Amino acid sequence: MTKKLFVHAGFPKTGTTSLQASLASAREWLQAQGILYPESRGSAQHSAAWALTQKTFGWEGRGGYRTPEQDWLDLVSSVKSSNDTVLISSEFFSHTNQEQVAKFKADMNVSDTTIIFTMRSLAKILPSRYQQSLKKGNTWSYDEWLSDILQRDNPSPTSLKFGNYSNIISRWVNVFGAANIVVVVVDENSPNLIFDAFHEILGLMPETLVKVEDKALNRSLTTEETVLLASLNHAFKGQGNWKEYVRFVRNQIVKSWSGRPASKDHSRIHTPEWAVDKAVELAHKNIEHIQSLGIKVHGDLNLLASRNVLIGDMSASTVIPATLASETLLSVQRRFEKRLERRDKRIKRLIASRRPLYKVILRRLRRKKS
Repeated sequence: MTKKLFVHAGFPKTGTTSLQASLASAREWLQAQGILYPESRGSAQHSAAWALTQKTFGWEGRGGYRTPEQDWLDLVSSVKSSNDTVLISSEFFSHTNQEQVAKFKADMNVSDTTIIFTMRSLAKILPSRYQQSLKKGNTWSYDEWLSDILQRDNPSPTSLKFGNYSNIISRWVNVFGAANIVVVVVDENSPNLIFDAFHEILGLMPETLVKVEDKALNRSLTTEETVLLASLNHAFKGQGNWKEYVRFVRNQIVKSWSGRPASKDHSRIHTPEWAVDKAVELAHKNIEHIQSLGIKVHGDLNLLASRNVLIGDMSASTVIPATLASETLLSVQRRFEKRLERRDKRIKRLIASRRPLYKVILRRLRRKKS
């Protein structure tokens, strides 16, 4: 039976990808210290979180899909079968409603459970959240998106409403109790704080968790890239399904940008002052609510209201540099050529293995039909 369960349950855009890459890299060292970080697709337990929340990944009715419940059941089984302390991590656990949090506790059934939330300046998160919305195929400009999530009484439905963080934490408090909830506030000036906090919470040996170089740690998009992506989304809108969008836009174009350094003359997204003011206002409400919950906090909670962001007007940012367009086309071509090379190598290996090629082809055709 599992001795203790640690759950890193959120939030997005708070250094989670870097932390999870470090956890995955240190998996053997964690095991040596009596902590199981379960194997999963990628560096975190995202598929289990998606299965628990049953959110549609992608466009509803146009190729979007839900992760099978079995992915959640597999994680539960992995936790229950361990005799060690277990740590799981996915910011998508923060998308759970009250009933799903209760199901989480009932299914895991580990009496000693600690829930950890990582947080950062709300104003700092805005550009990243906007970019993430574009990667889902949305077409709005930054100003339009800000107005939608910050000014309207009923913003467009999202899995995680902006500024709703303290209410989400309170759901987990209601189920697990305030004594079992921890908030870690990320400090932009202390990049190792998130690792130091997890060392303390988990009781790890020094330098177990360190920043690792990982190709999957994608950089933020530049202003020019976000403008081009929004334009591509406009062109793609209504033209295909989610799988086609993922294959062409997300996996080819966006990855061609994030897989190489930004140009020297690139610009970064600036947030209008009114939006920063609104984010700071929401941050103060979150701070007050979190303090009232009586939970443990690592770091300075007041950093959630930091205004240390690039402030400016983005409404006129509609020009796409010719160099970016040409470099994007060349990068996509190179990625496509590499895929062809990998395919050719697979075919050569099949031929070399002396297995009848027609049997392989028939098997693949049957797989596609099913």
